[in-house]
Amino acid sequence: MEYGEAQQEDESTTKAAYNPTEEDIIEYARFLGILEEEDAKLLFIAREGIAAPLPPEWKPCQDEDGEIFYFNFSTGESSWDHPSDSYFRTRLVR
Repeated sequence: MEYGEAQQEDESTTKAAYNPTEEDIIEYARFLGILEEEDAKLLFIAREGIAAPLPPEWKPCQDEDGEIFYFNFSTGESSWDHPSDSYFRTRLVR
């Protein structure tokens, strides 16, 4: 996706407006690969990850359908997943 096709979101507004519910945290935990019952001790990773700030060069953007994606203004890379998701997956030591 080209940046010209999207609108940059105001990150401060996005962060301030986002207050994850317990359901959001569980959904993100599943996305990371945490299984609720057997990995309950790892839910702290999902709580931390869901609220993680973007790396400085990344900004949230919105496509023409209103979907949020992330764009790196230094490299031109874009991602539907938060750039830090892979970091939080690597923290899943069982």
